[in-house]
Amino acid sequence: MQIPKKPEHRQMFYWEIIEKCMESRESRSKIYAKLRSWYMFGTDFEGMTQTPRYNKLNAHIQLLSSYLFSADTVRFVIELGAAAPKEELAKIHKMKRRLHDEWHDSRCDMFYDLALVWGLVYGTMLIKPLWKRGKVTPFLVYPHLFGVYEEHVNLLERQQAFCEVYYATKTQLARDLEGHPNLDKILSTIPAAGEAETDMQLPSSVQNIIINQSQPNVTGSVPGWWSGPDVIRSTPPADTVKLYELKVWNDEINDFQSVTVAEGGVVIFDRKNIGLPQQSGYVQVTPKPAGDYFWGESEIPPLVPLQSEFASRIMKVENQLDKIMNPPIAITGYNGPGDEIMAAINSPGGFWGVDEAGAKFDKFTPPAPTEAMAYLHDLDGKFSEESGMSPTMAGLNQPGVRGRGQTDTLARLGSSRIKKRAMIVEDSVEDFAGYILRLIQAFDTKPLEGPDGIFLPTQFTDDFTVRVDAHSNSPVFVEDEKNLAFSLAENKTITRSRLVQMIHPSMEQEILAELEVMEKKEEEAQAKEQALAAVDASGKQA
Repeated sequence: MQIPKKPEHRQMFYWEIIEKCMESRESRSKIYAKLRSWYMFGTDFEGMTQTPRYNKLNAHIQLLSSYLFSADTVRFVIELGAAAPKEELAKIHKMKRRLHDEWHDSRCDMFYDLALVWGLVYGTMLIKPLWKRGKVTPFLVYPHLFGVYEEHVNLLERQQAFCEVYYATKTQLARDLEGHPNLDKILSTIPAAGEAETDMQLPSSVQNIIINQSQPNVTGSVPGWWSGPDVIRSTPPADTVKLYELKVWNDEINDFQSVTVAEGGVVIFDRKNIGLPQQSGYVQVTPKPAGDYFWGESEIPPLVPLQSEFASRIMKVENQLDKIMNPPIAITGYNGPGDEIMAAINSPGGFWGVDEAGAKFDKFTPPAPTEAMAYLHDLDGKFSEESGMSPTMAGLNQPGVRGRGQTDTLARLGSSRIKKRAMIVEDSVEDFAGYILRLIQAFDTKPLEGPDGIFLPTQFTDDFTVRVDAHSNSPVFVEDEKNLAFSLAENKTITRSRLVQMIHPSMEQEILAELEVMEKKEEEAQAKEQALAAVDASGKQA
């Protein structure tokens, strides 16, 4: 984009870009509120008096995310570009170790797992990795607090501009702007935002419940879910200001322009990209991308009818089971008080005696809901089928399948759809890990020991790419990769140390160190045997 030079034109230009980026934010926020409610409670509370007894949606999303990403198995490799010097190969091992250490120590694995779960719910999530206090510090950015210039472009890296909304107290803002030439003017001009938008607007029925709790004189009833899982919302400070972090591609500098704007169009900062050069500063996590829509597709809408049906059937089955445990009773030929008779009948050792002729009672015990249970089992399978998981992958036994070999074969053949989805997720894992390594390269000052001496991360080549090693982001691939590794080792295609590196057992470093000692002893023993054999051979020849 061509950014105007004059300050007044520049300020107006930035505010127009922000309004364009945030054009759909309000409508999307309403949709996200419903999606969040369905995920957390199994309903959107529209026309309901209580939450479902069982939220299958939540369990299903958690299961699906575990197939797409596993924090304890993911490993990375660093691949050098064609123009990278060969000398850089010797540094790869240490840089890879440094990446893995930062990935776990900074809890990037946990933040990615959270981003994936909520990305399945909302369609898209963003991660904002920053370098703070000598380490990578990731932040989650929810889609209702983010906007892009062109929603028909589905990749962030291709956007001309994008914007994040965030909130800060005036005290914090004054501390951040300490030394700013227009500090007093900015603080006096920025309007107070009131309560910060830490989450989407809750459904009207839930808001009514909150009102009823705060105003006891208002009539209304609290659904049963209120005493169970609470509405998870943080309580932000009231004295907050609304800020926009805008990034616009500046054709003049061939990089992003980072602009901080307060509500009302007050420009606080206007500077060259404050992150890594030519990098957006965000990692986009879109588990189910849409071809012409940046925000992707949520996993929730196709599952809502199944959840509604599942919740309805569960209630009916429970009602049937209650009647089996405590069946309805009909009393005929007796005109006495029925409550006393029922109290006697339903009490252990209870006795009912009456001298009226023809008096009797009948129990109407319904049959066990076997067909209803089979139907629930079928509904459970439809959840997995909708998201690309076969029943075998979900841990369900299949009729006629015996033995581990058959089960493994069925799981492998039925995992093609979930593998395809795991490969899409793998791309964003690689983007995240690659950005982390570039942050380390740019800001980390801890020296690393290479085969040719000490070097700093900044001395490593820029011509590299981070890849997920052997698709280890998903447990769907793990067993196949392990079987391949053992097969290569049996055929002596790889060494034992390489086998250990491929299967990544616990205490991998200790095992490799012990294996190195073992291999040296084996080499020494083999050398002695060869020497003795040579002596014996020379003696026989003489």
